[in-house]
Amino acid sequence: MKKRVALIVTMMLICVGAIAQEKYVTDIKIQTYERWWGLKLSEEFGQPFEGSFTIDTSEDDRHSYVTNAMYSNRGRFIFSEAPMKVSFDGKRLQITSAKEKVEVVRGGSSLREAYLVCRHKYARIAEQKFTGDLFAMPLYELKDKLIHSQQSVLDFVSMVESRKFPKGYVIVPDGWRGVGTEADFSTELYPDAQQMVDELHAKGFKVMLTVSPYVPATGVRYLEKKRDGQLILNDEGKPAVMERERGYYACMKMTDESVESINVSLNVLKEKYGIDGFYVDFREACDLFDNMPSLKYEYVEKWNKACAGVEGVVMSYSEKMDGSFVYGFDMSRHADWDGLAHAVTMALKSSMFGYSHFAYTPLLTGDDAVTVRAVQLALSMPVAVVPSAAWELKNANVMKSMLDWRASIAEYMVSTVQSANVTDEPLIRSMEYQFGGSGFYTCMDQYMLGPKYLIAPVLEAGSSRMVRLPRGTWKSSTGERYRGPRIVNVNVANGGVAIFELQ
Repeated sequence: MKKRVALIVTMMLICVGAIAQEKYVTDIKIQTYERWWGLKLSEEFGQPFEGSFTIDTSEDDRHSYVTNAMYSNRGRFIFSEAPMKVSFDGKRLQITSAKEKVEVVRGGSSLREAYLVCRHKYARIAEQKFTGDLFAMPLYELKDKLIHSQQSVLDFVSMVESRKFPKGYVIVPDGWRGVGTEADFSTELYPDAQQMVDELHAKGFKVMLTVSPYVPATGVRYLEKKRDGQLILNDEGKPAVMERERGYYACMKMTDESVESINVSLNVLKEKYGIDGFYVDFREACDLFDNMPSLKYEYVEKWNKACAGVEGVVMSYSEKMDGSFVYGFDMSRHADWDGLAHAVTMALKSSMFGYSHFAYTPLLTGDDAVTVRAVQLALSMPVAVVPSAAWELKNANVMKSMLDWRASIAEYMVSTVQSANVTDEPLIRSMEYQFGGSGFYTCMDQYMLGPKYLIAPVLEAGSSRMVRLPRGTWKSSTGERYRGPRIVNVNVANGGVAIFELQ
């Protein structure tokens, strides 16, 4: 009898607890032609919402960014400081919260107005503001990243100048550090690093060093790191060794001490040599934690902390972005047609979460047709990266024309970034965001770079690209003018592009 009473009491307590946890329920009817964005950023999750789903934002998802904010193209938004469970069936949203009655708020009449009102009222916007040069100048990867030295860097810049390409950042590949040091150049490869930096600055170029946790799996430095327990271990308790472009490497752990050491080192390099930025590459290191998501997340967080307060940082990878850095995304994907379309889709999704400071850095294949389009897409992103494979393009005029176009909008990019630092508007914008009420909510294959330039990247083989032009007068890259709204078919044969400027 006592056991039965105890069981009944336990069940009652469980029910009471469940009721307490789901105390507040809000039902929101979807309006006619209304679509919703937000909540979860991942490859699989549709933006705007599609199908049916239930998401509990209190549940930790190491592979997705989850937020308690949603935005509607009818100007409505939802925000909660507390976790909530959201169910969607296409006709209504049901929101359950243990902390508060979540209400839908009207911020205006469009997706843009809903986003901006919600962001300015509730978002924790990053304190670090972005400087314009990183968005005005291209970032050049060396033609051959495997064999480099002070002289090869200088020769590379001379080659860029000889082709009359615009000034930009030169990304010095990993391997520039000397043995036994975390914060200085190899005197063998870079006998006078200061002279190199000064010469590049005098020519109008900037210097960006690649920083990584990788240690060659041989030699004195490797043995020291292994002895001191500073290397990531595999399941057998031995240093995990990975094959990279330059050979076989072990990988450094990220501890509180190394976080502080890296932060100090980056600032020292800036002060001592006048280094302008850092390309932080730890994507392959994160692959070691694929079966340990909590450790992967911790590793990413420590790299974010290691670079905190350092200007001009481009992160190659992150499970969760924090808004303080430029992110080079899609590094793990080869540049095939699906990969290009995926890059555009993910960029547009991310922009609705406050993350639009992007560089597109794909793994390029030998398919010249795809490589051409990947390079064009990379130069049409907020941060323009010229990948090393671009130097092997058979049609060199393609890259020259894209770089000239990018140089022509340098001042525009600086002003757009400066404005975004204040308004928090995304740099890369969906058509629905910029031109609400025009039926663009399903358009994910073209986008706006700021408020003025419409980019319709070529995402499949062919000589023609269909473009949807919104209201207004639009000027193509070849000088033709069109009055929107209308659909135009652009000739993109021989590396042509579909880029339009709002007049």
